[in-house]
Amino acid sequence: MPFLQSSGAISIANLNSFFPGSGTAMSNFYRGGGRVPSTKTVSTVVREPSSGENWSGKFGAFSWNMPTIGNREIRWNGTVVYTFPSSDNTTTSVTVGSFTYFRGTLFVTEQGSYGTFNYYYGVWRTSGSSSTVSINGNIPTSGQISLSQFYGAEVP
Repeated sequence: MPFLQSSGAISIANLNSFFPGSGTAMSNFYRGGGRVPSTKTVSTVVREPSSGENWSGKFGAFSWNMPTIGNREIRWNGTVVYTFPSSDNTTTSVTVGSFTYFRGTLFVTEQGSYGTFNYYYGVWRTSGSSSTVSINGNIPTSGQISLSQFYGAEVP
């Protein structure tokens, strides 16, 4: 996101080139008016856990289980959140609702009966959200404007 300079001289020409729109009268540059925004939308991605991955043992509360035969599933906090089609053994991420789950480190490989194998991976997930935050708080919404009030101003 672009920011206006934080020191030095600011001119009307600087404001005109920085804020979209037209009109050079100072009244065009009130915060929340036509040219100077008062808010912006911020998108955030949350990762759980914040680093690494969850693993709580074979078929534990947190795991990504990919046996060659049987239930292929993702467990999060003890709940099965996704069951894979029986032919799927290559997927490394799955979106379920507002979460995307990622297959982590292979923790355990065990041989089952008749030459089958069970693969147990760690798992982590992300979710996104957005919020509206205030910006350009130093710029007045009415009254007298000083060019120094535009230091550090931003546009979304």
